[in-house]
Amino acid sequence: MKKIAVGLILVGLAVVSMSSVFFHNRQTNKTYHAKEALESIIIDDKNTPVTVVGTSDTRATVEYKESRNSKYRLKERGGILTLERKDNWFFFSSWFSFGNDQGEVVVEVPKDQLENLDLETSNASVSVKNLSVDSADIETSNNEIKLSKLKVSDTIDAETSNGKITLSDLTFSDGEFITSNSKLEADRLDGKNILLETSNGNLKFDNVKVGSELTVDSSNASIQGYIIGKQSDFEINSDTSNGQNTPGNSEGSGEKVLDLNTSNGDITVKFSE
Repeated sequence: MKKIAVGLILVGLAVVSMSSVFFHNRQTNKTYHAKEALESIIIDDKNTPVTVVGTSDTRATVEYKESRNSKYRLKERGGILTLERKDNWFFFSSWFSFGNDQGEVVVEVPKDQLENLDLETSNASVSVKNLSVDSADIETSNNEIKLSKLKVSDTIDAETSNGKITLSDLTFSDGEFITSNSKLEADRLDGKNILLETSNGNLKFDNVKVGSELTVDSSNASIQGYIIGKQSDFEINSDTSNGQNTPGNSEGSGEKVLDLNTSNGDITVKFSE
């Protein structure tokens, strides 16, 4: 009986200990103020939503949450701010997310200060708005990307999977926006070379100004769009199956190229002139 009683006590202590790990992994709010003007921000995260927004402030600020399971390493040197998440895999709650330690990273930065933005997370949403940068590389997975009011002098790449991409008021030279198994919606884009790509999801774009080439790809879904300019300015390559195709294929007098591809869905693209 004594051995049984001791065993039960040990089991009880183990349950209490595990409960502490699983359910008492409290979060702490953290704030970091940049020491100087920044040229680049690099974010390497996972399982955490990330928001980057341009402001009228003079210095960047990062707000985030830490717990026993997850910490962040911030390093600022030579105008480059790096934020990297470090998980403590010793705790089982890190593996199974019982600790409910998902927070959010919010970066506020002077809207005209950055040259480069490099942002990566996973299984979480990303939002970037009201910024002017030279280049931007944005990546997540299994969640959505929202980009708005961005001026990018060179290239912008945004990619996710199994999540919607929403774009509005973007100006850039070269831009690639790629997702899968979800919708892609774009409004008021102005770019030299533009790629909009998804799979198994409807793709819609409005008020798009094309400098050189626009490529739009989907599958098992429709493509609907409105382009600022004349249809005769474009060489159009348009292909679908089991759906209507407007405007079809045509050779314009201009040097611009429009490629439209989907399957099992309609293509409907109109021009402002």
